[in-house]
This record gives sequence, C-alpha cells and structure tokens, in this order.
Amino acid sequence: MSPQHKKILRESRVQLQEVDVKKLLPNLKILDTNDKEIIMNCSSSLEKVDKLVEILIRKGPDAFEYFVSVLTQFYPEEAKCLVEKDLSSRYKGNKYNK
Repeated sequence: MSPQHKKILRESRVQLQEVDVKKLLPNLKILDTNDKEIIMNCSSSLEKVDKLVEILIRKGPDAFEYFVSVLTQFYPEEAKCLVEKDLSSRYKGNKYNK
C-alpha cells in the first residue's frame, strides 16, 4: 500500500467508526481467518476499525482499492470520502500544481 493510502486510512479511522466491520469482513477476501478473528476480538467499533486499518496497511499495494470497493457496497458515502481524499492528495502532489 502506498504511503498516501496508509495516511488516508489512518486519518479516516474516526470517520469509519460508524462502519459495521462485521458486515464487511465476509467480503474482505484479502483478510485471512486469523485477521478476521483478531478484528472480531476487539471490543468496541473504534477498536475494530483501528485493527482493520492496521491489518489492511500491511496487505499489499492493492489493499486500499480493494477495501474501498468492498466499502462502496455497504457504505457508499464513507467510500466516497476515501476516494475524494485520495484524489485530493494526488492532485496536491501533481508536479504542475506546485
């Protein structure tokens, strides 16, 4: 996962606390059974989101896009916010914009 995507996920943890992680887990094929168990053993929603983000950022270069695609199915507004942050950070990093 790119540093930019890691930063977006970390900065979006509080916003994502409204997400029911249990609803997403069956569709997050990028996570193995152990990852899912670790997440579900967290007590609060914010802890579940924190653990999900912590695990996602170690899942490879396509993990952000994959997570956003799953999130879109259940929480389109939250997914849209992540995509907008991604586009915004790319635009700010554009060499023609400096």
